[in-house]
Amino acid sequence: KFAIPLRSLMIESSLTLWLRLLKAMEQHDIELIWVKGHNGHEFNERCDRLAVSSSKSENLLIDDGVDA
Repeated sequence: KFAIPLRSLMIESSLTLWLRLLKAMEQHDIELIWVKGHNGHEFNERCDRLAVSSSKSENLLIDDGVDA
């Protein structure tokens, strides 16, 4: 079983994304590991740079599967 953190459910679009993730996970053997943000973890820092860079782009793609 997988417990969804309560604070992540506060925003409906976040809930939609969690539900999509959980459904996709049913077909795979996946282990989610919490990584403390901004502590020098190579891949976490890379993801942060990509997210910030993307959020500043004027040409953002629309994800029709996510509630706006």
